[in-house]
Amino acid sequence: VILNGIDTVRFAPGPRTMQLRSAIGVDASALVIGHVGRLAPVKNHRLLVDAFARLPDSLGDVQLALVGDGELRPTIEAQAERLGVRRRVHLVGEQRDVAPLLPDLDLFVLCSLSEGTSISLLEALSAGVPCVATAVGGNVAVLANEAAGRLVPSDDIEALATAMTEILGSPQVQRELSARARARATDAYGEEAMTRAYESVYRAAIAS
Repeated sequence: VILNGIDTVRFAPGPRTMQLRSAIGVDASALVIGHVGRLAPVKNHRLLVDAFARLPDSLGDVQLALVGDGELRPTIEAQAERLGVRRRVHLVGEQRDVAPLLPDLDLFVLCSLSEGTSISLLEALSAGVPCVATAVGGNVAVLANEAAGRLVPSDDIEALATAMTEILGSPQVQRELSARARARATDAYGEEAMTRAYESVYRAAIAS
């Protein structure tokens, strides 16, 4: 299997663009957790909002930005309202270009109930954003069994809240995960890696 490569030049670590932060009305001092994906049951936003509501006040100003749209938007809004975090949960809607948004994130979370090889997770890794994902489907391979990010059990609120707290509460952990994320994306999922894989297949075919 040869996976599609992503553009690791376009999706690359860089300074804050403030594009996402301006859209949700927060400044550079806030901690922003992000998720990119359609608002559908399989993406399990319920888990993310539940875990977000359990983050300790000691972390300071933490915001949640959900990029994407779909059938569950009213449900997510109602859940956030019920949990008392509606003012800090921002439903950004569908965005054609997420590359400028990723540098504004301190943490990317993918909490799907099932997943293939998530392009949004790969793009976050390539941008050097620390990542947490549920240990389902392709997420385990993408994060190289936690070498490139944190994995949590599917649908485990406490585990997700704990992982997010540990990362957001430690700049050192954020820096380490950022570096490991970027390295994983460029080594295994960049366009150059994809090209090398195709070349290897062609060489083997010619040799046979």
